[in-house]
Amino acid sequence: MSSTATFDSAVTSTAPAGWYHDPLGLPQVRWWNGLMWTNEVQPPRPEIQVSSAYRTPLVGRP
Repeated sequence: MSSTATFDSAVTSTAPAGWYHDPLGLPQVRWWNGLMWTNEVQPPRPEIQVSSAYRTPLVGRP
């Protein structure tokens, strides 16, 4: 069975290469090389939480 057989190609065909939640629903992240899923996996990464107090200055405004 192909490792790409159960994946939604409409979603993944436009995604840039990178680590994504495993499309098989496993608790890990899997590397998408821009064309297909690879066998490279890593433990899940914590989501980045940005504080509501964090602000960036607007460019061109006082």
